[in-house]
Amino acid sequence: MKKLLPILLFAMLIPNVWGGADYEGFNFIFCKNEASNTRVSNECFKKEDDRLLALNKKYFERILKLHHENSSVTDRLNSARKAFISQKDEFCGAQYEIWSEGSIRNIMYLDCSHLLIKQNTYFLWETYLKTMEGRDRDLEFPNPS
Repeated sequence: MKKLLPILLFAMLIPNVWGGADYEGFNFIFCKNEASNTRVSNECFKKEDDRLLALNKKYFERILKLHHENSSVTDRLNSARKAFISQKDEFCGAQYEIWSEGSIRNIMYLDCSHLLIKQNTYFLWETYLKTMEGRDRDLEFPNPS
């Protein structure tokens, strides 16, 4: 398994580096290159997960503030937020289980989490924080992509 780990990590880099995946603000290569061992890698990925989730929460709270006078909207948004977190945890938990015997299981879980959080943050911006003309409604909350 130890011989396969470098090959698997390199294979994960190929779509990110050559496939044009947009990881603005998240640098898979940085975490991989800076990590001297699996524990350090896990810490790097976890810090990024926390940062992305905090940014996502800021966007979500801004939307709640914009619609604070309409409780039916805020109730639905809060329900959707709980469902998103639960769905993210379940999808990424499945990813963790697939890799449960490998030392990269936490990285695989967190990579999944990063992708879903970034997609949700963009969805929040596009659906609730973008004007009809495609511009940012609030300069403090720009297009996160």
